[in-house]
Amino acid sequence: MEPSPILGLLRSNQGAQSIAHSSAPFASIRRPTRCRLWLIVYRRLSAVFLAIHLACPAPARAQDTQPIVAPGTTLPAPLAGLVADALKRFTIGPEADEADEERELRRAERAVLEVLATEGYFEPALRFDPLAEREAGARYRLVVEPGRRTQVASLDLKLTGAIAEPRFQDRAAALRTEWLLPVGFPFRSPLWEAAKAQTLAAIQARDFAGARLVDSTATVKANEATAALLLEIDSGPAYTVGELQISGLERYDPKLVQRYNPFRVGEPYDREKLIEFQQALEETPYFSSVLASLQLDPARPDNAPLRLALRESRTKRFSAGVGVASNTGAHVELAYRQSLIFGHPYSLQTGARLDQSGGFGYVDLLLPPKPNGARDSIGALIEDSDIEELRVKRWSVGATRAQIRGARTARHIETKIGVNFEHEERKTPLEPAITLNTLSTTYTWIRRAVDEITHPRRGNVIEAEGTVGASGTSLDKLFVRGYGRISQYVPIGPRDVLILRGELGSVEVDTADVVPTRFLFRTGGSTTVRGYEFESLGVKRGGATVGGRALALASAEYVHWLERWSGNWGIAGFVDVGDAGDSFKALDPAVGVGLGVRWRTVAGPLAVDVAYGEREKNIRLHFSVAIAF
Repeated sequence: MEPSPILGLLRSNQGAQSIAHSSAPFASIRRPTRCRLWLIVYRRLSAVFLAIHLACPAPARAQDTQPIVAPGTTLPAPLAGLVADALKRFTIGPEADEADEERELRRAERAVLEVLATEGYFEPALRFDPLAEREAGARYRLVVEPGRRTQVASLDLKLTGAIAEPRFQDRAAALRTEWLLPVGFPFRSPLWEAAKAQTLAAIQARDFAGARLVDSTATVKANEATAALLLEIDSGPAYTVGELQISGLERYDPKLVQRYNPFRVGEPYDREKLIEFQQALEETPYFSSVLASLQLDPARPDNAPLRLALRESRTKRFSAGVGVASNTGAHVELAYRQSLIFGHPYSLQTGARLDQSGGFGYVDLLLPPKPNGARDSIGALIEDSDIEELRVKRWSVGATRAQIRGARTARHIETKIGVNFEHEERKTPLEPAITLNTLSTTYTWIRRAVDEITHPRRGNVIEAEGTVGASGTSLDKLFVRGYGRISQYVPIGPRDVLILRGELGSVEVDTADVVPTRFLFRTGGSTTVRGYEFESLGVKRGGATVGGRALALASAEYVHWLERWSGNWGIAGFVDVGDAGDSFKALDPAVGVGLGVRWRTVAGPLAVDVAYGEREKNIRLHFSVAIAF
């Protein structure tokens, strides 16, 4: 047998020579025999070196290793990055011999060939050139001639089952139009897998809950650089949803579950609705786990039973916590929740919080949703705060009806209408106290159209709110308030995002003295104008910062999410501009600029920002959960 070309090259030590490789495996190696004395010495030395090697800590050994191969060809993106990542895995230590080098080169060759094949290059030529002067510690440079890239020459997408019926012809046509890997496109294994998964999921999403993949074949002719794709999916019958079959109920009546059910008997199956149903039940205080599934029987697709396996939550729950916020400092809070009141599924929620700006306590009673999804609640609040030298004491009672239309996980519109009565006493250090008794009604409209509810990169959130209130019986004590907010998310590149935010508010009234503080405008602090104290931007009056009748704010933030640490860490740069005052003409926009760190959490990105306030020439630290709704 001929000796290995790599072994021969290493023995000759000729830097100008090169090693040529194709997709064929390396030849095996026959090694010459050694004398017995050398074998004894070699074994004893090996034992000594092995003992020293095992005694050394792992980090030190890792530092001694070096990459054996470095990329030596400029390849198009993303192929260059994939090849470079594949080569990074193969390292070698200074004690490695010829066999170790050859073994690592074989592994590197196989890895690169696999990477090239996934991108549609099935007949590449590889060459390992030894480096006389090592670059970045590598011993060889890999030269790649990828050859012709395989393209999709034909696609045979077979759809069988009920989806082939004339009534679903538009659906079948849309699936073919939306296919991710059409004829003429370069063949890529990841895209081929994604296209199959997307098509099957699109069929299963509506009507065809039992759809399955029957056949999937990609026939590649490497010499012609073509690929013929075959995909067959059997949709099975079209299912409609029947009655609920509920298990796990002990304390609650099945009618409570039916209130959340978005399906009517005989309605076509919709996976998104099923997920919404399950999530709506999980978000209630009644259940700790919910599993929803459709009973699939191809022989009985009409009115298939909808099964729910429920686990009820504890009816009473108490919690306590301590924390710190950049706006209001350290705080302690208590909360109590009870989900069964006098045998009825009413949810009682009450709690209290104390922080460096004051404290508040509340109690709310939430009723089960109505058949149309509307949710009614009544509540009471008492609060005592001292922010920017403005002391406010108030209590209020009110009732609200809220409703969400659309999918909770995607586009939806939330509306709220509430009636509230409140008593307020507020005072500044240099002026007499103001006492108000105000009756108001507020309507809120929020539209969320984002790609992800907690970590959006695309879409927007728009909020509009209007209030009519009166602090007395005369017309001069009547006020009208309007407020709007928009957050726009613009994806930049594969992972970054640009966040644009704007707020605008106005109160139409002769004097702000007849308007409760919560309906006036102050700004500053985290999530508003960073670089300034919490609610420090407003009307300067009586030795305090009080609320104004006008608000304008704009913000631009760029977030770069890092590739490392699973993409959960990012850095941000931002500019905030805004002010609150007695009129729009009186506004003097304050500017805040800064940098921050982001960390993805379940609730949204946790933001820690360092901001410079241009007006006060000061640097402040802010932290918050950076979710815009």
